Amino acid sequence: MVRYTVAAACGACMLAASGALESVLHGFVFSLPVAGVALVVYTLGPGPSVLFSAVVAYGFWRYFQAPFQSHQEVARLAAFSVASLSITLSVGLLQRAQLRIRQEKSRVERAERELRHSNALLLETDRHKDQFLAMLSHELRNPLSPIRNALALIDRSPPGSAEAVRARAIVNRQVIHLTRMVDDLLDVTRISRGRIRLQRSRVDLAEVLRRTVEDHRSLFASRNIAVEVHLGEVPSWLEADPTRLSQVIGNLLQNAAKFTDPGGHVRVALERRAGAAVVRVRDDGAGIAPAMLGRVFEPFTQADDTLHRSRGGLGLGLALVKGLVELHGGEVEVHSEGAGRGTELSVQLPLAPEAPALRMETPVPVASVPPLRVLVIEDNVDAAETLRELLLMWGHEVEVALDGGTGLERTRLLRPDVVLCDIGLPVMDGYEVARAIRSDPSLASTFLVAVTGYALPEDQRRAAEAGFGRHLAKPVALETIEALLASVPRLGRA
Repeated sequence: MVRYTVAAACGACMLAASGALESVLHGFVFSLPVAGVALVVYTLGPGPSVLFSAVVAYGFWRYFQAPFQSHQEVARLAAFSVASLSITLSVGLLQRAQLRIRQEKSRVERAERELRHSNALLLETDRHKDQFLAMLSHELRNPLSPIRNALALIDRSPPGSAEAVRARAIVNRQVIHLTRMVDDLLDVTRISRGRIRLQRSRVDLAEVLRRTVEDHRSLFASRNIAVEVHLGEVPSWLEADPTRLSQVIGNLLQNAAKFTDPGGHVRVALERRAGAAVVRVRDDGAGIAPAMLGRVFEPFTQADDTLHRSRGGLGLGLALVKGLVELHGGEVEVHSEGAGRGTELSVQLPLAPEAPALRMETPVPVASVPPLRVLVIEDNVDAAETLRELLLMWGHEVEVALDGGTGLERTRLLRPDVVLCDIGLPVMDGYEVARAIRSDPSLASTFLVAVTGYALPEDQRRAAEAGFGRHLAKPVALETIEALLASVPRLGRA
């Protein structure tokens, strides 16, 4: 509205100026308003310019020289009108073109900025990838070295000697360490893709915390770190996955042990607040620099980036804690007053609505397993032979096949009670082997078990569809294999 008012006022002023200069301009009395049209359309826009032209035309018609009394005056007024409209249209088109040019220029500049930012992120991603691969190589080589040395000691030590026992313990510890790293990598991938499914049940967080701390006592004792535990008197019932809760608490304890020097102290406390239980793990160790506090829950983030990497690890522990806690509807926080001043990690989880009475459960021991006829189909010779030796020690009859085709032939020949079959096999993969066995009526009683490194939910689904009765992710605990063999249905042999 303001622009139109200004245009009308400018038109009136232009009329007054043209009238005052009429004797000077003579036949060019419209030249000044035409210049005014160009100025108005450029500064105020096409609409106000049309109003300006209308005011000027009406003024000339109404107040100057009775223009319609001569053809010359009519022609001059018509020429003014056409010129005004032409100028308004041309300048309007020019302004739109300029606007499009500015918009296009802005878009190009924005695209260039995004490209520069993207290139900086492709470079940053490559740098992180290279750092991670170097870190993974370092962390894998660390346990492989003592495993190789321990195996050499076992070869050169008398069976049952103290040296052989210590060497076997070293191998066991390092295999557990390697397994944990692989599991952490898989879990981070599953969380990022939304493929972790919690197996919820009603659990007492205090009991899970107590048991997990006890499981890690030897770790703290080996590093001469004192552990203080405060669980309170009242149970803290949750609807949660107890295995994943133990993983969360275990990662917090391992993190505290890793960054606390010998002679240090770790305090573990369970608190209750309105509707929530809070676990706090406080250490007086290395602490966290302020610049790192916002990044400690990101995967592959390492506070220890020195060459010797005395603290070790892949930087996945706290990322897993955050992901698993958030899956439970909880929150995780970190506090530190700086390097060398300790760290406190706190996990808050929602309490269950009601707390049922405590129920004591007696674990059921695994019954002794009658001898079974077992076929192991595994293309890794060492894995196949070590599993064969274990099964023979337990009293089973065992055969081994190193590829899928041979495995299928031996299944048809031997008719085993159980087939422990890898998935990634030469000749025929494990899925093909399972489908072929399931299509043979004479092998209907054979119990098929997938023993594989393909452990995602999609892999488990494919195994079930192919005909496997169970899916075990490598490496498989001996207790799991024992319990599995004890559960195999015995329908008699042909």
